[in-house]
Amino acid sequence: MKKIINWKLYFILLAACFICTLLVMPYTLALAPTLLDAMPLGLLVATQTLQTTVLFAVLIFIGLALAKRTGFESPVLEGWLKGERVTPFAWVASKIAKTKAASLFII
Repeated sequence: MKKIINWKLYFILLAACFICTLLVMPYTLALAPTLLDAMPLGLLVATQTLQTTVLFAVLIFIGLALAKRTGFESPVLEGWLKGERVTPFAWVASKIAKTKAASLFII
């Protein structure tokens, strides 16, 4: 059976999304303090976290499924998950060179 996406990478990205959602919550409440008038704090945090996590779960899946087709893979994270030695600076330099070459071609 062919793997659609790298599930280990999917769950790591989803966990990062979940943690970031919780960390942004105080900022959200500072921007809209009237949210606490509408519902209790616990319910607000639970619904906001659930909504954001479900939304990002779908988007991360679509992004990882399309990554190999479009060439926008994440070799640093994938190599790190495979236990390979990763050199992110060399990868970034090669991507910058490819981007400059493509922009010159377009111009």
